[in-house]
Amino acid sequence: MIYLGLWSHKGAENGIDKAAKEAGITKISHVDSYTTNYFFGIVQKQTTKVYGE
Repeated sequence: MIYLGLWSHKGAENGIDKAAKEAGITKISHVDSYTTNYFFGIVQKQTTKVYGE
C-alpha cells in the first residue's frame, strides 16, 4: 500500500519478479497490474498478476 504517495508499506518487496517467484513461474507470458484508490486517493493498493509457465 502507498500512503499519500510518499510512503509504501512493503513496496520494495512487490513486483513482477516476486509474483513470478511465489507462483513458481519461470517463463512469463504476460502481466496485469492494477491500482485501487481508497480514501480519495490518500491510500493506494497496487496488485500485480503474472501469467506463464
